[in-house]
Amino acid sequence: MKKTIIVAKSLFTRRIKRPNYYWMIFAPILLVLIGLGCNHFIEQSNQNEHPRIAVVAPQQVKTEIIQQEKNTKNHLRFSQTNFKSLKQAKSRLNNGNLDGIIYIKNNQLTAARYIYKKQAAASENVTKDLNQILSSVKIQTLAAAMGLSLKQVEEITSPVKISLSSINPKQDQSDHREKMQTISQFVVIGGFLLLTSYISITGAEIGREKSDHLIEGVLASISTRNYFAGKMLGVLFLLGFQIVIYAGIAILVNSLLPFFHQKALFNLSFFKGVSIEYIILTSLLMIVAIILYILLAAIIASFVSRTEDISQATSVVASLILIPYLIGLIASSNSDLGFIKILSYIPFESQSIMPVRIATETASYSQGWIALIISILAMIPLFDIASAVYQKHIFKYSNHNLFYNLIH
Repeated sequence: MKKTIIVAKSLFTRRIKRPNYYWMIFAPILLVLIGLGCNHFIEQSNQNEHPRIAVVAPQQVKTEIIQQEKNTKNHLRFSQTNFKSLKQAKSRLNNGNLDGIIYIKNNQLTAARYIYKKQAAASENVTKDLNQILSSVKIQTLAAAMGLSLKQVEEITSPVKISLSSINPKQDQSDHREKMQTISQFVVIGGFLLLTSYISITGAEIGREKSDHLIEGVLASISTRNYFAGKMLGVLFLLGFQIVIYAGIAILVNSLLPFFHQKALFNLSFFKGVSIEYIILTSLLMIVAIILYILLAAIIASFVSRTEDISQATSVVASLILIPYLIGLIASSNSDLGFIKILSYIPFESQSIMPVRIATETASYSQGWIALIISILAMIPLFDIASAVYQKHIFKYSNHNLFYNLIH
């Protein structure tokens, strides 16, 4: 056991010292950041398409209108240019530098005139936002004249809060099912990304030593089974380390975003109505499935004799991962099919299908735990098979490709 731990630690420390391991960890985060950046760019582009409107009004009113616009989410862009007259603003409107003009004669906001050139500058959203902003400024102005405090104004103008409460249990169940399916899809996609990375690592660790003829010297001091167990344990150490890093980053960013006046990454209210048992069961099914696929990758990689065949070994397993994912998509729309019920208990498949069946209430939690136990029990013979195959083929060298070695 001690030698097994030494092998696992050796693999773990060697891998975490390599830059490509951290690239594997942070590349998905980088893709997410690029996606968020593109989304922000699109939002900014849409914002730039909002009509540019000049405010011709007494200075105090103009300042309050512009400030109110900044404090509300709307479809407007007010020009910061200080126009001395309506004529000057109309000149800019005719030149195409403006899309509209809001003209107010006095401080009381008893009347306002909106002048525009293109119909797009007078859309329903634009006029609605203008009316809302001017009404808010008018209320504040009148409240100040009457000596009302800001709190009193807010109490007068604040809308009545309506608490929604459904007496239809089916509606609540439907909402909860949608949340549960979203969680299961998130876990499956996250597991798929982790699997593709660690299948590659497993293939490289098992196949490269053999193809480079380094394994003879290593196995002189440790049994093949213990060495193989150490390799698998080291891969699991790497997997756990990556999950811890992701969890730490998520918690840190979620805590810091509110200080920058940004929304948190995830809102815990989303999980309201979702059983903690469902989250735990879904996560455990995926973790066990990852271990099963890593063992399967080790079996196939044991047949590798050449370095160039390692990518073939990993691609075979990566292709198999897509099958339960696609079946899970089918199950989300029709989980009563006979073959889906059977596959939801089968190791390598249950992690994608059983959570969907539970979410659609075609399977109970007890059935889900049974599927998990079956997958856990499958790990034991699969490890024995993987260890035996590794031991049998570790000193077998062939000039043939992977598929030839698999069938001979």
